[in-house]
Amino acid sequence: IFFISFCFAVGILGFGVLIPAFIYLNIYLTLLYQIKTASSSNLTDGQVRWVAIYIPAAITITGIKWMQQTQGSYTADNYNGVGLYSYSGGNITLVASSTDDGNIWKATSFTWSSKAFSSTYAASPGLYFAALIYNSSAQTTAPALRVNQLSSDLLNTVDFTNSAKFGASLTAQTTLPAGPTAMSTLATMSGIAYLALY
Repeated sequence: IFFISFCFAVGILGFGVLIPAFIYLNIYLTLLYQIKTASSSNLTDGQVRWVAIYIPAAITITGIKWMQQTQGSYTADNYNGVGLYSYSGGNITLVASSTDDGNIWKATSFTWSSKAFSSTYAASPGLYFAALIYNSSAQTTAPALRVNQLSSDLLNTVDFTNSAKFGASLTAQTTLPAGPTAMSTLATMSGIAYLALY
């Protein structure tokens, strides 16, 4: 059974919409709103991006999917990949990640792409954060992902406790930080990427 979470499901059957090929999608408004406000965002060298994902039932996660808006043309360095973070008391901790893949952000434009974790992760119900990182030493075309632009930081944080956010970022990183990392130390992202767990 595949579910769609807050991102497409707020106001649509409370996280219960069924979508083939995805388990959980990121938290942010409704499907209709996403379609109307979708845009793209170039990935930035050395930047980690996190997107909130709510998992309502225990399930095994294989990896992460995303919508590649623009195929990147670059020379990879350091680590390029995706990860999954647990959330507790305002801190996020890396619980699963992919192997380094320098070609990960070179997927064909306007397609869903995916990357598996190095091993599957048995997730308990709760709030998680999907993460991605892009690193390059040279770039001809920046890879871009499909995103939704939040209208303000207020909308991003709503009334979450412990500085939790729909989307967050951290610059000058060569790999995914292991954590625990305090959400209060992360910048708010206005562009919320279409990230999904599968």
